[in-house]
Amino acid sequence: MLSSLIFDNGPYLAARIRQSVLPSLRTFSEIVTRDVLSGFEGLECRADAVSEAEYARLGSCSGSADDENLGQAAEAAYEAGIDFYLMMSEFRQGTVNLLAVGLFHLFEQQLQHISKDGLFRGLPPLADSKLAKAEEWFRTNLGIELNSFAGWDLIEGELRLVVNTVKHGDGSSASRLRKINPKLFEDPSASNFDDFEWLKRPEFSHIEMPLTGNSIYVSEEQLQTYALATQQVFEEFAQYLASTSRANYR
Repeated sequence: MLSSLIFDNGPYLAARIRQSVLPSLRTFSEIVTRDVLSGFEGLECRADAVSEAEYARLGSCSGSADDENLGQAAEAAYEAGIDFYLMMSEFRQGTVNLLAVGLFHLFEQQLQHISKDGLFRGLPPLADSKLAKAEEWFRTNLGIELNSFAGWDLIEGELRLVVNTVKHGDGSSASRLRKINPKLFEDPSASNFDDFEWLKRPEFSHIEMPLTGNSIYVSEEQLQTYALATQQVFEEFAQYLASTSRANYR
């Protein structure tokens, strides 16, 4: 049953969500994500610069300009550039994975922050920001079914599993996630090579070091899909609060 606190204060809470929560989520998904990932732009040119610098360094150290030494220096410099490119590409993927983790926890914390509004000081506090605890708190204390809002199922049913997999590797969350969205475990850099198909077999798909861009691959597009889902929940939450004001029932 919907709490009288919502009937009496729905518009206030709706305004709070629209003026504070939604701008925070949009800033994270649109600006923070863009600015963070911009640090990985131009990797090809930067890799070339690494190769050139390494070639110059090796040339200055060799003291000899014969063809064999120059050839060895060129090969080593080329490999240095490749190593830089591959490592930075992995860290870029790891950063996208980490942004998905941050988005999920920001969503959880926003729900917990709302529960601490002064309106609810007479209610038992939501001490744990975990999603299941928040869902239970809003249902039990305010009569609000958060899982009825658009976007909730994607957050609870997929993004939560992504976060657990990125943070903890193999486990029950990873097993469930493989069934829900197996593409998250397919390395996009190997998608065009048939020789890598064997890597998709379960016995070769252990999750190792996901924060360095290995084993799970959240794309930027998927990250934005998750971000829109978090906004959908709060947009519908705000609409619901505004529509259940006592003034609408007079």
